[in-house]
Amino acid sequence: MEHVTLSQLLSATDGRAVDFDDTSAGFNSIALDSRNVRLGDLFWAVQGEQHDGHAFVAAAFDNGAAAAVVRNDYENELRVPVVTVPDTLI
Repeated sequence: MEHVTLSQLLSATDGRAVDFDDTSAGFNSIALDSRNVRLGDLFWAVQGEQHDGHAFVAAAFDNGAAAAVVRNDYENELRVPVVTVPDTLI
């Protein structure tokens, strides 16, 4: 994957940045599984049939995520950088 900036991500998803200190943030890789997150990755929280990725946002940040893409209704109690979107599957 080529390097994607926060502004490109916001434009592509029509999302909203929340709790970003560094608006020049960029990401080289996207992880859908919090166990596979590496330092600087973007974690994309997807609700599947058996698990909801939103339950693993904290784990993704513990593993080094730089930001996460979450649904608009996600309660960002951790105050971590997230991009909110209506539906993370779209």
